[in-house]
Amino acid sequence: MRILSVAWECPIGWYGGLGVYVSKLLPEMAKGNEVDHYCLHGDVPSGEAVDYFGVRVIKPEDVLVDKNQSVFYKTAIALASHLHKHLGRYDAVIGHDAHSSLAILYANQIGLKTVFSAHLFSGTGIEFDAVHRADVVVANSKLLTKSIAEATNVMGDKLKIIYPAPPYAPSGEYHKVMGQKPRIVIPSRFQFNKDPSKVLQQLSEAKKKADFTVLVFGKGSEFFKLPDWISVAGTVSEEQKLALYRSADLVLMVGFPEPFGLVSLEAISQGTPVLVPSLSGSAEVLPDDSVYTLDNLAEKMLWLLEDRKRLAELWEKQKESQIMKRSWKDVWSEYEALIKEKEG
Repeated sequence: MRILSVAWECPIGWYGGLGVYVSKLLPEMAKGNEVDHYCLHGDVPSGEAVDYFGVRVIKPEDVLVDKNQSVFYKTAIALASHLHKHLGRYDAVIGHDAHSSLAILYANQIGLKTVFSAHLFSGTGIEFDAVHRADVVVANSKLLTKSIAEATNVMGDKLKIIYPAPPYAPSGEYHKVMGQKPRIVIPSRFQFNKDPSKVLQQLSEAKKKADFTVLVFGKGSEFFKLPDWISVAGTVSEEQKLALYRSADLVLMVGFPEPFGLVSLEAISQGTPVLVPSLSGSAEVLPDDSVYTLDNLAEKMLWLLEDRKRLAELWEKQKESQIMKRSWKDVWSEYEALIKEKEG
């Protein structure tokens, strides 16, 4: 099967969850298939095809975008303008988020099998069009499925859930040193829904009763003002990110809402327990005591830090959850089944 994958992020030099996602999914897609991946952000020379585990990765141009919703239209137009003449060579198209919307529409017009894979839903017009025109719409959680269904009235067999898999092989043991001051790490890119300032009040309340440190990292976090008692690591490399997870006693995922939140699985894979917001896809697949609300966050943190053996127990539960046993082969198998079902 000849498959076209379209996304904002490339599988090399990415910086966000979608980049992690495609970097893990594409190698599985390439097993037994011919796969091209078109993207706009990453360490790929513009205009050249780069091999990535058997996938041809093409970045047609560098697109300058701002931080409002026009990013979706600019990237969608940039990708579609390069793809519309070449779509006929493929059997199926998998497009990720609004950036792929116009490519999905063009592919649908010429009768290709189309999967619109939504990792978030911002409510732009081109997303509505892609949802309605694609053969099948894949969401990464029940939370996102509900959001799409309520906004577009698309539901039933057309709207499917495919959960991700852990981006890294799970660690086999809990390795924290109990004698040190507890460290809480918050990954955040400071997007509208991932701003750690939303939990500052709860962290402040907890600090009045327990002694712990807080560190925030993520692309661009060095440019945001946070209280002096919070350390900021800023933009970090992939190796530094994993080291920060391993250095933490607890990872606090922020997302209000967060369609899934791969950082939860990243943290667990590195031997660190995580607390996830109730409005997240991660809350659907992790044990109930992993989940917080803004009303109970301070209390939940204090209970865990009061006896740090509870942190190890929480991680053991999370490590044994079914989502941590998923593989990216499983993820691709579910996509592939949907494509073949549509072919039938």
